Amino acid sequence: MSDESAERERPEKELLYYKRKVDELAGENLQLDYTISGLRHELKQKRLGFALLSELQQSIGAHKQLSSIFEITIRAINSTLGLDKTVVLTPTEVEHRYRPSQWLGFREDAAESLASLSLEFPPAFTRGTGLLVVNKASEKRPLVEKIQAAFDLPYFICLPVMVEGAPIGLLLSGRLKEAKPLYPPLDQGDADTFQAIAGLISASVQNMRVAVLKEMDRLKTEFFANISHEFRTPITLTLGPLEQILAGRHGEVSEAARDQLQVMLRNQERLLGLINQILDLAKLEAGDMQLSAAPMPDMNRFVEERANQFRPIAERRGIELRVSLDPRVRGADLYIDREKFDRLVSNLLSNAVKFTKQGYVEVSTELRDAAFRLTVSDTGIGTRPDQLPHIFDRFRQADGSASREYAGSGIGLALVKEIAALHGGGVTVHSQYATGSSFRVSVPLGKAHLNPAWVVEFAEEDVAALAGSRRVVIVEEGAADQEGVDHLNREAEAAFDAAKPTLVYAEDNRDLRNHVRDLLRARYNVFLAVDGRDGLEKVTRYKPDLILTDQMMPHMSGRALLRAIRDAPDLCAIPVMFLTARAGTEARIESLEAGADDYLAKPFDEAELLARVGNLLRARAQERELAVLNRRLAEWNETLERRVQEQVEQLERVSRLKRFFSPQLAELIVAGGAEDPLRTHRREVMVVFLDLRGFTAFAEIAEPEEVMGVLREYHAEMGKVILAHEGTLERFTGDGMMIFFNDPVPVPNPAERAIRMAVAMRERVGDLVYRWRKRDYELDFGVGMAQGYATIGAIGFEGRWDYGAIGAVTNLASRLCGEARPGQILISRRVLGTVEDLVEVQPVGELALKGFHRPVTAYNVLRLKR
Repeated sequence: MSDESAERERPEKELLYYKRKVDELAGENLQLDYTISGLRHELKQKRLGFALLSELQQSIGAHKQLSSIFEITIRAINSTLGLDKTVVLTPTEVEHRYRPSQWLGFREDAAESLASLSLEFPPAFTRGTGLLVVNKASEKRPLVEKIQAAFDLPYFICLPVMVEGAPIGLLLSGRLKEAKPLYPPLDQGDADTFQAIAGLISASVQNMRVAVLKEMDRLKTEFFANISHEFRTPITLTLGPLEQILAGRHGEVSEAARDQLQVMLRNQERLLGLINQILDLAKLEAGDMQLSAAPMPDMNRFVEERANQFRPIAERRGIELRVSLDPRVRGADLYIDREKFDRLVSNLLSNAVKFTKQGYVEVSTELRDAAFRLTVSDTGIGTRPDQLPHIFDRFRQADGSASREYAGSGIGLALVKEIAALHGGGVTVHSQYATGSSFRVSVPLGKAHLNPAWVVEFAEEDVAALAGSRRVVIVEEGAADQEGVDHLNREAEAAFDAAKPTLVYAEDNRDLRNHVRDLLRARYNVFLAVDGRDGLEKVTRYKPDLILTDQMMPHMSGRALLRAIRDAPDLCAIPVMFLTARAGTEARIESLEAGADDYLAKPFDEAELLARVGNLLRARAQERELAVLNRRLAEWNETLERRVQEQVEQLERVSRLKRFFSPQLAELIVAGGAEDPLRTHRREVMVVFLDLRGFTAFAEIAEPEEVMGVLREYHAEMGKVILAHEGTLERFTGDGMMIFFNDPVPVPNPAERAIRMAVAMRERVGDLVYRWRKRDYELDFGVGMAQGYATIGAIGFEGRWDYGAIGAVTNLASRLCGEARPGQILISRRVLGTVEDLVEVQPVGELALKGFHRPVTAYNVLRLKR
């Protein structure tokens, strides 16, 4: 090429080079524009996600129903994020299965199929860790394919919405197509948005539940306050007339009636005290408790009067009540709500006396650090270290079990703390288990610390008059009156009537115990127990016909008493009836399942109690009558069992013999019509040996199930023929069978029977062969028959005996069977000599048989002669 032509080509190459570069830059710019568009769309989606979260936070917070929260959420997801379909799946009764409950973006005709749909999700979704993000690049898994097919949704996100560790539903949302930049693949960023939505729903549901609980708590508190006020009117109208009757206003009252009226008065006062505590607690819960604080110039007198009302109880329990009063307290500038402080002092003293079995209870007052101090100390049981931090908690009791020794509601000390706090003070406790406790209440002097609206000014003489006006209600809850019970039981022993049924009643409430005794003692011998442990001792001593027991008692509960009775062989048959304050169907079912015979909830009707007790005692009497009859039956049964045993042994012998002989022969042997067949003996027998031709080859190529099926058909048909001709089946192994005649029962024509049986077998097998060949089974039948002497008897060992025959005759029959062609029945010359008039035969010739030195002449049985 010349320099001139080369010079002309250079500009063309440069032009092509720059053109190529321009095309490359244009492509890169297009790709960059595409990427920027995608990023803009993703940024828009993020903004929409943030906007959606903000919108949901404002809109779902006010709703109180879960369905409304989900409905707002799925509408916002579809409209704001541009997704095509959204579904909420809620848990079903089956673990890990969910069904659609709300959906958006589906055709109207899809509602029926969606409502009937149910899908199983992995346990991770129940635990809250499950998450599915499905796009074009996602791996195909069975769960993904199920969701895609069920909702016609190829690309989706699915995650659980958890509340308090449990799923309330699954959120499933996605789109129908995936194409950048407008429809980018769903990714982790979208998953983050949905996880934030799930968290927002969870928080809203939790807030909704808290609000519902608060409202329920408010309604409960309001209810308690209202019902407590309603209780006061009927109680007041009961207490007033009772006090008037006891005071003799309506005439003289007999001693027996006075005792009953005092029981009524005491328990009505107890009920009033409990209602007052509930009312105070309701006010505290609602924040409505207020003080009516007035000057108390002589607080010592107030405390001493309250303490003195506990002195009789302390003396009965054998403990000392000490009162130590600081003189400086008298005249101190102290403002208290007398009624509420009265409750505070009574609660502290009641606990101290109740929990002290020996030693003393001490009440003291003092002024210190511009405050009034009230201290109540005791030498009682104290408090365990682990219970001490909770001692002022509402409803908390050191022992809340059914066998607790001390009764109570768990409100008293909580009220002490709240009343002290309302007075601007507080309460502290020092306690050592098994040594004692000391409670100290402090109240500041003056009134500056009080709400001015709570301060009421009274003249000093009015305050003094009010201080002694109110009688404190004191109830010995759960006090075990062992001495009184022992006295009543001695009376019952002295008046014991053997003609009456005997009852033991275990109850820790003295009044109720005496009340039930009065109801029952006219008809029954009634012995009392103060608790479950005492009840078990009384039951063991008196062996009653019926036990009545409370459930919640000290030392041993009613349930524990019931278990102890049921575990004792000499007590377990005694019926047990619960008389308990635990009402309701569940408590009744629990008691009956625990083994109680009956259950009656307090308060109970006298007539119902008497009827139930009578029914149980009648049932107990019938059981005893049955026991007598059972003893007689046992005697009769001994004789009957001996007879039955003899018959059973005979039947067992028949059953064993039927394994070897026909039913007729077995029964004949047992009836004594034959010698013992299992004893070794020698006899002339007719032996028949048969098997299937081609069976070995068939078994090698056929399935085991096919082989077993053929044998079952073959054995069933041959067995019928053997039993019909009363042959004795010596053994069968696979397709081979050996049968003989003339043992164990001798017969006059054994050869004839054998021939007839063999011919009948050939006919039956012919039908089988026809069916087998339809299934391509090449099988047929051959028989060998011989007659001669054999040694016969039991072969084997203890526990596994067989009936067998040994001799040349059995070997000859077996060898003839082996030589028989399909369908042939080969017999020896000796057999032919016996049945020559019965059969038509065809000579086979002399056969050289294994085990025989001389040839054996054999004949094939063609048919029976007509």
